[in-house]
Amino acid sequence: MSDHEGKLWRNADPYPQRFTATISPDGNTITGRWEKATDGETWETDLDLIYRRAT
Repeated sequence: MSDHEGKLWRNADPYPQRFTATISPDGNTITGRWEKATDGETWETDLDLIYRRAT
């Protein structure tokens, strides 16, 4: 985690995965993307997501 961005990844079976999230400057929204490499090399989007703080 650095500034307003966080990353995590996993290099394990059945395939590598990685996640990148960005926190908005006001801290109310997190925009993220999961990616996977089913062949072990070529990354493709698995899931886009947006979390918004409830008021």
